[in-house]
Amino acid sequence: MRKLIIILAAALAMQSADADDDTVTVLMSTSEGDIVIDLYADKAPLTVSNFLRYVDGEHYDDSSFYRVVTYDND
Repeated sequence: MRKLIIILAAALAMQSADADDDTVTVLMSTSEGDIVIDLYADKAPLTVSNFLRYVDGEHYDDSSFYRVVTYDND
C-alpha cells in the first residue's frame, strides 16, 4: 500500500490569469508529484473560502491522505 504524503499543501494560492476572475489556482506538492487545483469561487464561495482558510493556516502541511479500496471502488 502506498501512502500519499502532503509535503506542502498549496505552495501557491493565486488568481489564475488564464481563468475567470473567480477561479483560484492552488499548487499542492505531494510525495507523488505536484497537483494543480482550480477552485471556482463563483460556484462554491463558502467552500473555497473555507479551504483557503485551512491552507493559510497550514492545516494541510505534512498531512497524510489515504484511499480506502474495496471491490466496489477499485
